[in-house]
This record gives sequence, structure tokens and C-alpha cells, in this order.
Amino acid sequence: MLAERTGLSIQHVGNIETGRKRARVDTLIKIADTLSVTVNLLLLGNCDSEIIAHVCEFAELLLNLDMDERDMILDAAIVAAYALQSEK
Repeated sequence: MLAERTGLSIQHVGNIETGRKRARVDTLIKIADTLSVTVNLLLLGNCDSEIIAHVCEFAELLLNLDMDERDMILDAAIVAAYALQSEK
């Protein structure tokens, strides 16, 4: 769970996710580091919030994997995305 990994309370993370509270810069950095993403990704205004949520979920799945395992999952996701796009 993101709250546990960042050391933030569940309520605080929930408030940030729902927009009830704004995160300080140091909190954003802590969240981004925990999810192995950039702060820019967290702050992108032109990205659909559902996409950001999926990216965060994906990053959480990768946290306990080594680099080779992460690469394998990324390769599989790329293949799946191309296959889905070609069906359209």
C-alpha cells in the first residue's frame, strides 16, 4: 500500500488522491520515489486521472521485482498494447 511505503497516513494519501488536500513538494518527491516515477508524471495536467491511477498501480506492482523482472513485464505490456491497438 502506498501509504505504508511512503510513511504517510492512509487518510493523507487518500486526501491527496481525491484532491481534498494538496501535497507539499517533499511529499510529492516521496510518493514519486516510492512509485519509481518522476514528479512530472504525478503532476501532468494533460493526463487523464484514470491513466495516472493505472500508472501508479502498475508502479506498485513493480516495487518488489528486480530489474530483469520489471523489464519482462514492461516488454509484455508493450506487446499487449501493440496487439490491442492493431485490433482497432
